[in-house]
Amino acid sequence: MVKKNLSKRALQIGPTLPGPALSRPPNSLVLQTGQFLQFDDAQLLVVVFLHGLGSDGNDMKQLLTTVLLKKPDLHDQTVVLCPNAGLRPISWVNGQAMTAWGDIFTLGPEGKDDWEGFEESRKMVEGLIDQTLKENPTISNIVIGGFSQGGALSYHIALQSTRKLAGLIVMSGWVPARMTPLGANVTDIARSTKILHCHGKTDFVVRWSPLNGQMLDQMGVKNYDIKLYENCAHEVCTEEIADIMQFLTANL
Repeated sequence: MVKKNLSKRALQIGPTLPGPALSRPPNSLVLQTGQFLQFDDAQLLVVVFLHGLGSDGNDMKQLLTTVLLKKPDLHDQTVVLCPNAGLRPISWVNGQAMTAWGDIFTLGPEGKDDWEGFEESRKMVEGLIDQTLKENPTISNIVIGGFSQGGALSYHIALQSTRKLAGLIVMSGWVPARMTPLGANVTDIARSTKILHCHGKTDFVVRWSPLNGQMLDQMGVKNYDIKLYENCAHEVCTEEIADIMQFLTANL
């Protein structure tokens, strides 16, 4: 089994987000790095993937490239957005500063989540999607996903979304609803979003919990598929990549 461990990466400060109005080519997005993300008329899909604690968008970019290259026509039609979270103190590691989408008190669906931090990150990501759609109006499908805390944030974004999403992909993440207002904020359109939740059975960082499915049921979210993988820890395994590719192909 080929595995890609995403839990240990160098920190990178500052989100890769839309910059100020600069002189730029038509149909492009300005990243904070000063680079241009150029669009073309063949691109019909936006995939937004969010990294985990202490990581950066390069991890997700590499993963998505691996997945999408398995189907070149889908790769050519896809705009990949993998923003970076900012640096913030994390309670879970005694205040150590790490890249994160919000503070972390514990990992998993049983504990408390940082609603305010997640809301700040949600608005940031929604703004990135808004600008992308403005610059490339040919895009007709949006998929949101993420790994670990990025997966939890993707639930936070997708379940409150007023957009019709093509799908939600969560890897080694959790439903951040037990001690937050998320359940009360789920939109009607989000209840029909197709969800793929992937998790390793030997993940001892974010342990799998049936509470994830129970909370989705309680919120009226029925269109979800949970895939559990033998001998897969807090990482992405070969079988998982195949399931993600199948999910994208089936729903786009």
